[in-house]
Amino acid sequence: MRAQLLLSLAALWVLVAGRDAAAAGPNAVWLEFPAGAFPVGVTTTVHDTAGTLVDVTVQTGGSQGVTGVDLDTLGVAETGLAYADFPVLGIFNGGGFSAVPTSLTFSNIRVAPGHQRGLLMVGAVSGLSSPITVSSSVAGRVATWSVVGQTFAISADNSFPITWDPSTGEFGTTASGGNDSRGIVLDLGDLRSDGTVTVSLNQHLSDGILYSFGETLSGSEAVPPQADGPAVTLSAPQPSPAYAVAELAFSLPAPAHVRLAAYDLEGRRVATLADADFAAGTHALRWDLRDRSGNRLRPGVVLVRLEASGTTRTRRLLIIR
Repeated sequence: MRAQLLLSLAALWVLVAGRDAAAAGPNAVWLEFPAGAFPVGVTTTVHDTAGTLVDVTVQTGGSQGVTGVDLDTLGVAETGLAYADFPVLGIFNGGGFSAVPTSLTFSNIRVAPGHQRGLLMVGAVSGLSSPITVSSSVAGRVATWSVVGQTFAISADNSFPITWDPSTGEFGTTASGGNDSRGIVLDLGDLRSDGTVTVSLNQHLSDGILYSFGETLSGSEAVPPQADGPAVTLSAPQPSPAYAVAELAFSLPAPAHVRLAAYDLEGRRVATLADADFAAGTHALRWDLRDRSGNRLRPGVVLVRLEASGTTRTRRLLIIR
């Protein structure tokens, strides 16, 4: 399962890397799922950059991994939305069961000023896990939800059609044989009218499904917060894929204490690259792709996370041999 996940994320990186960040359409933001492991069976409050707060609960049987990943600008061309970051939550069935009951609940939704319409993305669904049912605690709401723009490919293997049926509240796909569906985004209307939104399914062995929850914004609230002035930034690692060494560059608008670390896809810290005070400006560090014990990391995807001035930035790095 782990090897399958690494290959899928590697293919996803290749597709994302070729996308242009520019897009026309309503400004959208997504819940900022943290990079690395996400708790199961515990309600966690997650926010977006506009200030909307949502309580998120994952329930699942078996031994599954739940991981936050950023898809950058994947899907902007097809959906017509405009966003610079696309955090998603990946739920991966790595247990010893043919299928496990799984649910993802979005509750106690507290929208910030400027909220326009809610968004729900589902993607990389295997036909063996289909259908996926979405429900609302408010009667009749599901029938009003519609697809935003067109579906989009998540990777070369995630290109099978996915459909939405508002009469049943179900996503469906015929993807099978190790291939998964495209991504699809729903317009949920005003989130203040949606109550609790729940996604449920019987998730098949070795299936990894991606989810995201967000909103479109109107008026001045649609301007990304970082547009007001300099921001903490973390550039994409160079090169990526990396073989022996990678350069990590970041910028600070003011002096700050910086913690830069690498994590595996299960949220475990594998290396601390910086934990010190830095002056304002741009800085570049070279990493020899070794863990805390000095061992070369195995091929696969790691998440490089920068924490500074109360801001967190995450980038993916693909390591090859």
